[in-house]
Amino acid sequence: MGWRSSNQALSPTSSADSIRPVASTAVVKPNTAADTPSRLPPLARGETALEAIQAYASTYDAKEVPSLARYLESDSSEIRAAALQGLIQLGDSAAIPYIKAAAAKTEVAQDKIDLLNAADFLSLPSWHDHRKAIKEGQQPTSP
Repeated sequence: MGWRSSNQALSPTSSADSIRPVASTAVVKPNTAADTPSRLPPLARGETALEAIQAYASTYDAKEVPSLARYLESDSSEIRAAALQGLIQLGDSAAIPYIKAAAAKTEVAQDKIDLLNAADFLSLPSWHDHRKAIKEGQQPTSP
């Protein structure tokens, strides 16, 4: 199974009309701390990996990128897809090296394409950066 699913909330290849928050479409399967490899961030009592991913993503804080990016290493394609969606939701270019590293490790062509598309998407200038450049009297890049 690739990064995409029929319930995927956000991907770099989604049309603008189909973008929705991750939580509204995530299919939550029973997963517990026992399902999460030890290299991943610890889960709070009773928290699933998907809930932890959503919690990290909903902070919109770049300091959560490393914690969220670790889920790209999960054995579960659903968790990897949710982690990628979460990194896109965070919208911080600090996720790009983690995403590119995951792309380099995968042997599945569609997964590699989806990861590299996400890295390209996150490298685009944001509207915030565009407005900041205007306020500072600099020539903005195209948003």
